Amino acid sequence: MSKYFVCEADEFNNNFLHYSPSIALINNIEMDHPEFFKDISDVKNSSKNFIKKLTGPKILIINEDSTAIREILSDLKDWLKEENVKVIGYYIDNKLDFPFDMEYKAELISNTPDYSSFKLINGAKENIFKLGLIGKHNVMNSLGVLLTALELGVDVNSIKNSFENFKVIGRRLELIADIEDIKIFDDFAHHPTAVATTLDSINLSYPGKKVFAIFEPHQLSRAKLFFNEFAIALKKADRVIITKPFLGREAKSGDLIIVFGAGDSYKLSRKILNALSDKSIST
Repeated sequence: MSKYFVCEADEFNNNFLHYSPSIALINNIEMDHPEFFKDISDVKNSSKNFIKKLTGPKILIINEDSTAIREILSDLKDWLKEENVKVIGYYIDNKLDFPFDMEYKAELISNTPDYSSFKLINGAKENIFKLGLIGKHNVMNSLGVLLTALELGVDVNSIKNSFENFKVIGRRLELIADIEDIKIFDDFAHHPTAVATTLDSINLSYPGKKVFAIFEPHQLSRAKLFFNEFAIALKKADRVIITKPFLGREAKSGDLIIVFGAGDSYKLSRKILNALSDKSIST
């Protein structure tokens, strides 16, 4: 049994405020969950409260390329110093002027349909990593994991081996079919930034290929809030099909939901049922 416990802290409903982590890794902060958060300031305030839940060694690992994270660090600069929080920063494009205890820069080397490679720089030290995932966003995601592992004393060669052999997980730009050189991917993205970065990854790894994007909006409130952002993100594809939104948490007590159709529409009714069941369990 491992002495470490790793979990993804969900900001919706301030669920992440139930945790008091020893190490907090924050890769990005953006406005989301408009059915709960009023605006980005509300999200940032909750994130500050999460950071203040740090306990034990109090290590904060953050992505300097995130605008909201940069603003939060500025606001919490004095508190972080008073609490002796060890702050570790990483970035690809935008270095932040902040008194980090340790800082890393990553430089992208290559992207192919099968892997990404990048150089990690810390002062005079450099290491090259090969990641079994494609796209700049996956490199960014991996950086936080990499630095967390280093902070825990994991051997750098073990990390390199794990990264190179790590392949895509379900619904994260997952290649589910390749028929007559027509590739079909499934991706969980339902926020405009995630949609944009996923399409950027595809265009980078498959240059010159025609890209069809089929997008199911997740919740009417999110689609309304980010209408322009979704339009800009989806322009990165050559052709776009948008389905009816998935309602998720927006079905209220007393509402009637009728799913019409003679084809696969019955699957949507089951998805709504599952979403409502999960909601009743969580509340």
